[in-house]
Amino acid sequence: ANYFCSYAQLYHQKQMLADHNRMAAYHSAIMGNTDAFKDKVVMDVGTGSGILAVWCAQAGARKVYAVEYTDMAEHARSVVR
Repeated sequence: ANYFCSYAQLYHQKQMLADHNRMAAYHSAIMGNTDAFKDKVVMDVGTGSGILAVWCAQAGARKVYAVEYTDMAEHARSVVR
């Protein structure tokens, strides 16, 4: 239960997004392997802010499902609009 409480807070998401090494590694892994994403259906479970789902779409995924249990889903929805 505490897991979901923690990840539902914007502060926690901001900390993860501000971690340059973490975000650069994710970005590099996705954008450096666009052939693995092109025309694929991707599911980002625990999407949080939604940034990885957005990058998957930018990498060429045909469809991206961003799944989030917490109230962060509302924030993630605003990111993609």
